[in-house]
Amino acid sequence: MKSQPSGCLTWPARVIAVLIVVPLRLLWEAVAAIGRALDAWVIRPILVLLDYVLVRPLRWLFTVLVEIPLSWLWRAVLTPVGRWLWTYVITPVGRAVGWALGWLLLIVITPFVYAFEMIGKGLRAFYRWIKPVLVVLGRVLADALTYAWGVATVVVRFIGRVLFHIVVRPVRWLWRTAVRPVLVGTGLAIAWAWREAIVRPAKWVHRNVLRPASQAVTEVVRTVIRAFGSGT
Repeated sequence: MKSQPSGCLTWPARVIAVLIVVPLRLLWEAVAAIGRALDAWVIRPILVLLDYVLVRPLRWLFTVLVEIPLSWLWRAVLTPVGRWLWTYVITPVGRAVGWALGWLLLIVITPFVYAFEMIGKGLRAFYRWIKPVLVVLGRVLADALTYAWGVATVVVRFIGRVLFHIVVRPVRWLWRTAVRPVLVGTGLAIAWAWREAIVRPAKWVHRNVLRPASQAVTEVVRTVIRAFGSGT
């Protein structure tokens, strides 16, 4: 027969769970509401503005000044050297180390594995002995938490409705009528200034200075590589 939770344990557990769960549920809902409001009205617009004003221009400069030269260096120099090292150095050393580790594990680790197996058997025996007690306590705790969660849900819904009418609606109206237009106008002005003062001069420098210099350096490197190849 299945054991049933005792009545003298159920109601005290429910009372304690309500006293603990309801304040925690209210605190959680308040923090979550503040987080959603900040994300929707402050953090997300600021991130969008920073993306247009700072991230995209920096990404473009990174691509032109860093990514393209490094990509050429990777394809022309590092990849051939890496293949040679992998074939003639890393692979033989790795095989030797793997062989040594295999023998070490066989000699040293095997006793520890046996000890852990014995400990596991003891823990399984202890769990079988204490399992009925844990089942009874789990049922009492689950019943108490379910009851407390229902009470907390009712309280949170009531407080949420009140806060929506006295806080959320006024803040939403203030955001639509005052804050958002100012942020949008500021972002457009900064974006225009960035495009005129930074992007256009940078494009001119890339087209008239960096690209010819890069082509010249590439031709010199190719000539040096051909010279070394013919010498060998």
